[in-house]
Amino acid sequence: LVVSSLVLRILVLMKIRFLISAVCVLVLSEVYAEAQKRLEPIFSCGQTLESPYGLHSEITRRKGEFDMRDESVDKLLKSGAGWVRLPMSWDVFYYDGRFVHKTYDAAMETMRFTPFSLLGVISPSYDRKLNAWSNPMEFAGYVKELSFRYRHYISSWEVMPGMDYAYFNKKQLTPQQFYTTLKGVHRILKSANPDNKVVLGALNRVRSSFLDTLCRYDGHKYFDVMSFTSYGDAEAITGQS
Repeated sequence: LVVSSLVLRILVLMKIRFLISAVCVLVLSEVYAEAQKRLEPIFSCGQTLESPYGLHSEITRRKGEFDMRDESVDKLLKSGAGWVRLPMSWDVFYYDGRFVHKTYDAAMETMRFTPFSLLGVISPSYDRKLNAWSNPMEFAGYVKELSFRYRHYISSWEVMPGMDYAYFNKKQLTPQQFYTTLKGVHRILKSANPDNKVVLGALNRVRSSFLDTLCRYDGHKYFDVMSFTSYGDAEAITGQS
């Protein structure tokens, strides 16, 4: 009788938790749907997209918005954006020779019941010895751990944003080195989930010798989407092809 009573209590608690989760999903969906109704696309192509906009969030960074992540997610929901871009840096996830899951686990749990599509950003720290081209085995381990652990949350991954900036301004990364890294990352991400989308890390220049060289190495075979970051001239991207 004692065992039966305990089992019954556990089942009741599970049902209550399920009902609470279901209510949270319904409430968040209503907030998101209402925000979408008020969304006015800036570009004409936005009319044809279900979720034309995305926002960058720092809830995966301890020195960013991590401690206020619930408040940040609430603002994201009210914005009506369909995508959220999350930095998943190597030097946060891999520390002192071991993987530290706590920060990213908490961030993923916060995003769990939201309607967002997530873009995870795979990036080393360019100013430290911890980088992909001098530590290829460790970097591959980081990408594998990241993509398999969070495969139920993230299916689009941006690989090393600003790599052409590192090449032109810091002389730390050549197109050949990035090609080798991109090819390896592509293999790992597709093995974690064949539907994963590999996003070429945001280029700082639309036309560049970095991209030309990367393509000559057949680098275009190892990404599905190309992204740009126009820090200088905001109109530069739309005027070139």
